[in-house]
Amino acid sequence: TENGEPIYETDAVVFKYSLSGAYRWGRSFGTKNEDQAVSMAIDGEQNIYVATYLNGRASFVIQKYATTGQFLKQTVAARPYNSGTRVADMVVNQTDEVYFMGRTNKDLGA
Repeated sequence: TENGEPIYETDAVVFKYSLSGAYRWGRSFGTKNEDQAVSMAIDGEQNIYVATYLNGRASFVIQKYATTGQFLKQTVAARPYNSGTRVADMVVNQTDEVYFMGRTNKDLGA
């Protein structure tokens, strides 16, 4: 993305709307390949976590945003893209720890 605008037609996106349907903000992010947001969770401070496949770069990354839409952090959670690791869902617990579930064809260790 560049200045919040999609560079390619397949960027991942996240939006925030009010309960009445008023648009608050939107963000897009990705690579020149096909990218897709697959799961979202909210922590105790209302920060938003988005799990995204970034095709060609990583199996998935975690984008963290403030409730205002301000980008806070990105973490590469599985690399390289062809590692076979895929996230299906994520949750954030009361102490703001992030948990994922999905599949992998790799040994994750003990």
